[in-house]
Amino acid sequence: TLEWVQMLVEEGPSRGVFLLLTARPGFKAEWTRRSWMLVMELSPLASRAATDLLRQTAGDAKLPAALIEHIIRETGGNPLYVHELTRAVLESDDWRQIPAGASNVDLSWMKIPATLKESLAARVDHLGPAKALLQLCSVLGREFDYEQLRAVSGTENEAALKQELNTIVQSELLFRRGSSANPSYTFKHILIQETAYNSLLKSKRKELHLRTAGIIEQLYPEVAQTRPALLAWHFSEAGEPVKAVAFWTQAAQQSLAAYANLEAIKQAECGIDMLKLLPDSSSRLASEIALQSLLGTALLAARGYAAPEVRQVFTRAQELCEKLGDSPQLFRVVVGLWMFYLISGDFEEALELSHTLIRIAETGKEPAHLLQARYCLGYTLYYRADYQAARTHLEAAMADEIADYDYAAQSASGDDTRAHVRIVLAHLNWHLGKPVQASRYMDQAVQIAREGDHPYGMAFANFSAAWFNVLRRDITASLTYAKAAIELADEKGFRFFQPLARFMLSWAEGRQTRTDLVPRDLQVVEKLNQCIAEARANGSRMGHSFLQFVAVQDMLSLKQCEEAAASLEQIRSSMEKTGEKFFAPEYFRLQGQLSQLRGEAAEQSIAHFRNALERARRSESKGLELRTAIDLAAALAAQNQASEAEQLLDGLLQRFAEKDDSSDFRQAAQLLKNLRKQLKSR
Repeated sequence: TLEWVQMLVEEGPSRGVFLLLTARPGFKAEWTRRSWMLVMELSPLASRAATDLLRQTAGDAKLPAALIEHIIRETGGNPLYVHELTRAVLESDDWRQIPAGASNVDLSWMKIPATLKESLAARVDHLGPAKALLQLCSVLGREFDYEQLRAVSGTENEAALKQELNTIVQSELLFRRGSSANPSYTFKHILIQETAYNSLLKSKRKELHLRTAGIIEQLYPEVAQTRPALLAWHFSEAGEPVKAVAFWTQAAQQSLAAYANLEAIKQAECGIDMLKLLPDSSSRLASEIALQSLLGTALLAARGYAAPEVRQVFTRAQELCEKLGDSPQLFRVVVGLWMFYLISGDFEEALELSHTLIRIAETGKEPAHLLQARYCLGYTLYYRADYQAARTHLEAAMADEIADYDYAAQSASGDDTRAHVRIVLAHLNWHLGKPVQASRYMDQAVQIAREGDHPYGMAFANFSAAWFNVLRRDITASLTYAKAAIELADEKGFRFFQPLARFMLSWAEGRQTRTDLVPRDLQVVEKLNQCIAEARANGSRMGHSFLQFVAVQDMLSLKQCEEAAASLEQIRSSMEKTGEKFFAPEYFRLQGQLSQLRGEAAEQSIAHFRNALERARRSESKGLELRTAIDLAAALAAQNQASEAEQLLDGLLQRFAEKDDSSDFRQAAQLLKNLRKQLKSR
């Protein structure tokens, strides 16, 4: 074929033929120098052009930004690679699992498509004698330096090594950077590295990994310290499970500390896989407990408290702890299980685990254990509407805090438990009629989270503050905190917080004005219900009665009576199954509003309001009592019972130890003022 092309070119331009030829880098021929031949060096596509090509290839599929960036980076702007790798991605549904806006995603499922393998393999084969060196380079990783390569190669002919390296660089399979003494090398594409690596025989590959791991560990201890995952990979591929497990554990710990949760999940799973190659022993059990605990912590952050795999991992870790005996990991493992059952809405199991944590903590007298155990018990009791008992445990936890002590060490999510204690106390004090103290606790929680600078802790604090301000019906504050929570959740891929924080944002954005609690339209309710459905899809059940009551309130404001009635019955059924009681009086208050909208007898709606009021009093929730009293007082006044209405509101407001400027207080105060005017005018 080349002879035919040369003959055609040599005939010159007189034939009137336009001939377009392409060749790989490095192709040389004398006839390319003719005056009628134009030689153009095709550079890789710029990032924007490569992205345009990718989007054209993807068509209507909306690939996540993180995936697009990964493809562009790994293909180096080569149009063929961009096109083929994008097509391969589209053939898999794995890309659909990537959270929108996530930057830290696991893309290990991406494989080189068959259409590229042959092309890449041909380029590797064309290297001739230098192919063996490229294969060795592929074992070292995507990036490596000359000294590491020389040490691993074991060569006695350094001149030949450098000559073969130059051949590979000139073929544009490797890039060279840095000083002439110890330059660094990078594979032009990860696809080329994988092709060279896969062309090695397994026995040879294993030998090279073992040699590489030994040399790095011996001669480059700083690499072993800063890049334990690299050593873990080499020892794994070399079939050395003991050292592989140690380095995978170190790598997972390092990734968790950097909040790289998806990497931590992968590394912990790799370590657990390597453990299967070891015989049963107490050291193997201890190693698996450590890895399962790390895996559970990473799963909590990446996939949410209620993901099924969280329960599986922490249950396995608990079984191992009990099998091994008195393991120091047991407490943290039980905390992880408690979180799963609480968020899943299994309050009975969560309560039992809370008491287990108290027993472990009281035996060991470890301050972080005591704080965490009391928090777990207090939080569980809060959802069961046992407010006074919950307050007792949480205030005891706060009273025993030690200055400058690490209260993040025993938290399953890795952030400061002191912030969690204050978050629950904020919600509790709203119920207990101390709104000012409640706001102080929430401010303290946010401040502790900011000082800790832990992304998960910050996401939780902002989300909880948004929830607290929806509870207070403070539109501006809930809007601010919800946006902050969503930003962190999207950035770090915290799936648990994403739909719940959007619920708070949708509620705040859906009001007619910043001071008007009435929703704009039915789309607000649809958004709220969609967020609840997404949270339930994540396995979350805790606190959903409150969320659904908020949505029902908007339905009633928009006179959607039948939809509200159906939702109320669904909430009642769910509360009976889970035992979640912290907002149970709202069911009867909203039934009263529904009765009014349906035009039923006034006595019926008043009966519902009285029932709600009595239940709020029995649970000692002054917050819910005040909210219900407003509706009951208005209903009584409409039935010419203004005197009873006035006494009801006046007596209740007198029993509040604190007053604040929340919507409920303003509404109650204004209604009381109107009632007194009405009575005075008689």
